[in-house]
Amino acid sequence: IALIGSFEHSFEKDTLWWSDEVYNILGFDLSNTPPKYEVFIKGFSGKDAEQLNTLISRAEKYGENYSINYSYKLPNSGIVKHVYLNAEVIFDENNSPVGLKGIVQDVTKQKEVQMKIQITDQRLKISTGAAAMGIWDWDIVNDQLIWDDYVYTLFGVEKGASIGGLHYWLDAVH
Repeated sequence: IALIGSFEHSFEKDTLWWSDEVYNILGFDLSNTPPKYEVFIKGFSGKDAEQLNTLISRAEKYGENYSINYSYKLPNSGIVKHVYLNAEVIFDENNSPVGLKGIVQDVTKQKEVQMKIQITDQRLKISTGAAAMGIWDWDIVNDQLIWDDYVYTLFGVEKGASIGGLHYWLDAVH
């Protein structure tokens, strides 16, 4: 349901373990061992692959945990998924980094919803701008008005100025 898998990576042995869900998220066959790093990294865009290589290197060298959001192209289908990865460094008894453990989460649906919201927001701004309309809201709990840029213009108020609560709007209208 949550589309979250876990992994472990040993720096010393150069071994990798994936939960079944990581295989599913990244589109690899469960009957195989995790792919070699060179095969796995091919699913990343150039920039994302470079960033992940840097993060892993810093984890091994300096013991730094990391998290990254990236796009991953599935090896067999070419479908692109949006994935969140969070890794924590494993230390030995001498406090030296020896590996990583972490989670991989498929956030494709969340990313798609986020992109739809951004598109809708852009369309709304274009529509209200073309219609010379402003949009406002009232935060009842805190008695605060929330105005878009055009409402500031309509009322002749400097954009971003503190406008107070509903009483300001009522006084201006009546």
